[in-house]
Amino acid sequence: MMWRFVTTPTEEAGATEAPAPATEGTKMTKITRREFLGGAAALAVGTALGDGVALAGDRPYRAFKDGSYWNTPIPHHVRVDRRSDRWIAWLAHNNPTNDVLVGGNSDWAHPIYFADHRDPLVRIRATRFVTNVRVRFRLPRHAVPCTGPDSEMSVIDRTTNQDVHLFGFHRRSDGTPTCEGIARYWLDSKGIAEAAGGTRGNVGHRGLPGFTFGFTDAEIKDGAIRRRLKISVPQTAGRHYWPMYQDQGHDGVIPEGVVMRIKPHVRVSRRVSGGALAVAKACQRYGVIVGDSTANRTVIKGQTGVDWTKYGMPGDYHVLERFPIARDWEFVHAGWRP
Repeated sequence: MMWRFVTTPTEEAGATEAPAPATEGTKMTKITRREFLGGAAALAVGTALGDGVALAGDRPYRAFKDGSYWNTPIPHHVRVDRRSDRWIAWLAHNNPTNDVLVGGNSDWAHPIYFADHRDPLVRIRATRFVTNVRVRFRLPRHAVPCTGPDSEMSVIDRTTNQDVHLFGFHRRSDGTPTCEGIARYWLDSKGIAEAAGGTRGNVGHRGLPGFTFGFTDAEIKDGAIRRRLKISVPQTAGRHYWPMYQDQGHDGVIPEGVVMRIKPHVRVSRRVSGGALAVAKACQRYGVIVGDSTANRTVIKGQTGVDWTKYGMPGDYHVLERFPIARDWEFVHAGWRP
């Protein structure tokens, strides 16, 4: 265990006082070796750039180890699930449009924030889901959740080495942040939940880290999304596959944890360009993991607050309309691992 000096104008809830007083306005709290090394690495590469734009070297930031499940492409030869045709037919029938929608600036968009050493340390324990974990991390003062009913957002805090996802987030009248549900995954891990055989302390959202909830402005600007994203479908089934360790218990057809992709033989660059091509390539190379239910749509989310039209992406969410669900998509075999 190590000590961190934290400058703050008010007492941090639940913080452990140092045995000897520090300078005025400053206190010391214990941190783990994992947090210390993660913070040192963050300072070494620099702080976040603006509102959620963060680079790692000459590429946009990517959470978790390079060889992790989330960052490993799906080989072309991976077996297609024997239920794929049935799942695709059901999805095409139960979707109001024939394409996978891509949420931009709407209730479907997802706020993704990159914290740095200037942001205040907070401690949050969820009130409804994953209530046995209290997470300490840096939360940007300007962070606000999505405008939809889930009121959620994700925070990448490299100073404490954590990917934190907050569900049902709001601030009390005194400014104290609180949430109904929380997920925490160590950034230097493989991003797999402890309950699914992953790193100790990785927990929440049934096995999905917050960074999988949407792509970022920096990734589209770079022209490539080099990781696996979450997709939400109408009413998931009451079962799940690895890396998920739970499901929502709905009575739909498609289980949580299965991965859908644009078929390998489809020449995506002949159909779309710009930002749409970056999304399509990610859907084909990495696939998208079923991780949530919607009322009646199939949706991949993008980062909140971005004008996606500057990348040639339509503003009506039909970014992938040239890839009909019934014709161009398939499910790889359930539980696939790299």
